[in-house]
Amino acid sequence: MVPRGVYSFILPHNKRPPPNRSENPYRAIGLIGAGIFVTDPVNGFPPGTPDQVLHPTLHGSLHDLLSVPGFIALIGACFVFSRWFAKRGERRWAIYSTLSGVVFVVAFGLATMAFSQVESLVNFGGLFQRIAVIAGLSWLTMLAIFFLRALSKTRRQASA
Repeated sequence: MVPRGVYSFILPHNKRPPPNRSENPYRAIGLIGAGIFVTDPVNGFPPGTPDQVLHPTLHGSLHDLLSVPGFIALIGACFVFSRWFAKRGERRWAIYSTLSGVVFVVAFGLATMAFSQVESLVNFGGLFQRIAVIAGLSWLTMLAIFFLRALSKTRRQASA
C-alpha cells in the first residue's frame, strides 16, 4: 500500500491516464497511512482477541482514520470511471465499474456494521471486508490492464 501511495504523489501530472489526470491525494494518504499503521485486533482475530476493541491503540486509530479517505476515493473512482466509460461507449466497462463501486460500498458497510458488533453480522465481518477489498482491488487491476492495453495499441499505431 505504501509504494502505491507514494507513486500517486510522484507520478507526473501528464503521465496519468484520463480521466484521472489529477489523482486524488486523499487516496494516496489513505494507502500510505493504512500501510504504515497496523489495525487493532478485533472479532477474535487473532485467536484469543476479544470481540470488541475496548482501548484502541494509536496505531489502530490512525489506521482507521487514514484508510477511510482511500476507501472513499476508490468508491468515487469506480463511479467516475463508470461515467467516463459510458461516454466513450464502453457499456461493459461502465457496468463493471458501477457494480464494483456498489459491491464495495455494500460489503464495506456490512463489514463496518459487523465490526461494530451487530449481532447478526458479527461472524461475517472478515468475509465482508475481504469481499470489499477484492471487489475494489480487482477493479483497479482490471482498469490498469485496460489502460496498458490501450497504451500499447496507441504505440503500435503510432509506429506503423
